[in-house]
Amino acid sequence: MKRRVTLMISFKKIFFLLLCFLPLAVSAKTPLRVVSSFSILSDLIREVGGDHITLQTIVGANEDTHVYEPTPKDAQHLAEADLVFINGLGFEGWIERLIESSGYKGDVIVAAKHIHPRHDLQKCACSQGNHAPSSSKIDPHSWHNIPNVKSYITIIEKALSNKDPLHQKDYAHNAALYQKKLDLLDQKIQNNFSTIPKDNRISITTHDGFGYFGDHYGIRFLSPVGLSTGAEPSAKAIAHLVDFIKDHHIKILFLENIASSKLMQQIANETGARLGPVLYSDALSDEKGPASTYLKMMEHNAQTLIEGMN
Repeated sequence: MKRRVTLMISFKKIFFLLLCFLPLAVSAKTPLRVVSSFSILSDLIREVGGDHITLQTIVGANEDTHVYEPTPKDAQHLAEADLVFINGLGFEGWIERLIESSGYKGDVIVAAKHIHPRHDLQKCACSQGNHAPSSSKIDPHSWHNIPNVKSYITIIEKALSNKDPLHQKDYAHNAALYQKKLDLLDQKIQNNFSTIPKDNRISITTHDGFGYFGDHYGIRFLSPVGLSTGAEPSAKAIAHLVDFIKDHHIKILFLENIASSKLMQQIANETGARLGPVLYSDALSDEKGPASTYLKMMEHNAQTLIEGMN
């Protein structure tokens, strides 16, 4: 009789322990459902999250976040998500409406939360500082500065760990490895640009998306369009840029993967400069392209600019 009671107590203890650990077992097998606003951010999240997450990207490879129009499918992905990541700094102008319409009530992680933003002073792209700016806008393209992206990685690792503490060590390990890769690439790019004379470090791009890159590596970027590809350039701004290109004997204009080449072709026709290769500004390339990851994108852009400025 005493043995039977002891067995019953033992079975009850085992059953209780199973109930306690069942949620952990389920969470260990069920990846976090993560949604990211655009392809560059998605690559960073994937590096940290690894196999412990499933990832949906709203604005995909070679697509333009500035002018993107969300779909019902995007809202569905948000509604099913455990965690949502955005860049912030006003980059995703449509994100608040999308989140509200989806009914998502979870955390929205802003990857650029700790970035010190640069401001576009909205003066003529070719001015030398002798014209007062008419307004100041925050530049959202902070991922073009590798130290900024190191901050992104820290925020991503913390958010994933808080949501899924069971895999915190994996997230921390992945983040640390990637931080080292970022440091090595940053040093490599710094060394490569050091071979370019400062007077040659001028580049013309379709829109003003490379300001952080320019600040970090000592390059002056000019463009006919402002911070958003959705902005319409004025005839005056284009005329000033054309004069600047002629005066400084600039021979190459860089295209972007997310923007039409029509305006740059017009400027090339007026200046005699040639259309150069493509830079990847606000989106990665597809898997077959030269910028399918953040690291590849930064290396491609740096090498393309160096070849053009030489």
